Amino acid sequence: MSLQLLNGMVAAFGSLALAAITYFLTKQRERDAELRSESLRHYKVYVESINGIIGDRWTPEGNDEYARAFNNLHLFAPQAVIEALHEYQKELNPDNPERTSEAQRKRYTDLMFQIRKDLKVKPNDNVRFEAWLWGGGMKKETQSERPPSS
Repeated sequence: MSLQLLNGMVAAFGSLALAAITYFLTKQRERDAELRSESLRHYKVYVESINGIIGDRWTPEGNDEYARAFNNLHLFAPQAVIEALHEYQKELNPDNPERTSEAQRKRYTDLMFQIRKDLKVKPNDNVRFEAWLWGGGMKKETQSERPPSS
């Protein structure tokens, strides 16, 4: 076999190998991006569903939506997110005698911290990260009973 033929075969094999490696790495990045996008969508649905269960906004439909979103997170979320989710859920349970708004806020912060960590939010959060829930305004019937401001 001539040296030129051998060099040609090595070059052809190298080109094919490089093309295959590039293809597989690109596909892996696409799959990772798709999973991240899907994760973000599920996390958003979950956070939005919290509005249906907090304070005066609680409704049976909101509770069902929250349960669906809560259960769906178990499909893909990493263990750290699931553990934080369960701890937050314990604080939401009205039968929990040790339930406090401060503990709820801390567990919600822990959950949001883990979700943001999973999503690789930049810049990275530090230990002082704090998340709060805001239930919005009052119900219309409550607003009409509110005394006029002076």
